[in-house]
Amino acid sequence: MNNPTPEVYQTWARGLSDLSDRQIKVGLSKALSHTGYFTLPIFRELCKPKPEDFGLPEVKKAYMEACMAPSPKAKHKWSNPAVYHAGKATGWFELATFPEDQIYSRFKAFYAEMCDRVMNGEKLDSPMMEALPEKVTVILTPEENQDRMAKLRQSMGI
Repeated sequence: MNNPTPEVYQTWARGLSDLSDRQIKVGLSKALSHTGYFTLPIFRELCKPKPEDFGLPEVKKAYMEACMAPSPKAKHKWSNPAVYHAGKATGWFELATFPEDQIYSRFKAFYAEMCDRVMNGEKLDSPMMEALPEKVTVILTPEENQDRMAKLRQSMGI
């Protein structure tokens, strides 16, 4: 095969100029297992990151995981923090109570946003349980305790 001309290099450089270094690295790693002849459009397609390239589950799997995760949610071993954050943004109560045809599209939109953030290099924090304080700083008098209990009973109709 003949050596590429400077024009070929310039064509490829212009054709890839809108892609980030990260996207080109994704394309190069996929190119190692690609068989056949490369054209610029084929290589550009290889450069497009896909959620699975980043360890992100497919949206339906992520939805099922978010719906089925036990409480407390922060203690669950998530397949990826993006699933947790999409579930939290959608609303845990809504995921547990709304029919799939009403809530799935909402989860899907939040999950797509989280996937985009991950694929653009953002590291999402893993959920953490909030610790209880070591000691209670507000100590109520017996009268204040009784008053609160009375209000609680009244609000509950007891």
